[in-house]
Amino acid sequence: MHYAVVCSDDPVRSVDELVLDGVRTRYAALAGRRFADEYVRSCDTLRVPSLPDSTDVDVTASIPTLILSGGLDVATPTYRSEIVARSLPGSRLVVFPGGTNVQLGAINLCAAQITVAFVHDPSAALPLKCVGETPFPGFVLPDGTVGR
Repeated sequence: MHYAVVCSDDPVRSVDELVLDGVRTRYAALAGRRFADEYVRSCDTLRVPSLPDSTDVDVTASIPTLILSGGLDVATPTYRSEIVARSLPGSRLVVFPGGTNVQLGAINLCAAQITVAFVHDPSAALPLKCVGETPFPGFVLPDGTVGR
């Protein structure tokens, strides 16, 4: 289902079409190329029809919106979250420098605290001190230990 949706909405037809403006690390650029190649091959296989360009409209809403972004996110780089935040005037963007693609699913306790505060009162100051204290994620090694 994921590929069918992505392939119908501006599919990447070639890795050469990949836009890397705003990508801040070599790793993110390499990962982006790998993801693009995966989408090119998947879309070629699925052959779903593309949506017309008229559907490419940024959604805008004035409702309070919390956007959590990871500085190491190669799937949705922070610059994309910044674009979304600009189209949502009631949004608040929080960037976790060591975060990857999903903050809450990665059990980022700081992200959870910020989310709870935002849900309780979207107009109140967010408890952002923990953002700078959030450790970079570790890696699970073959022996089951976590390395950094």
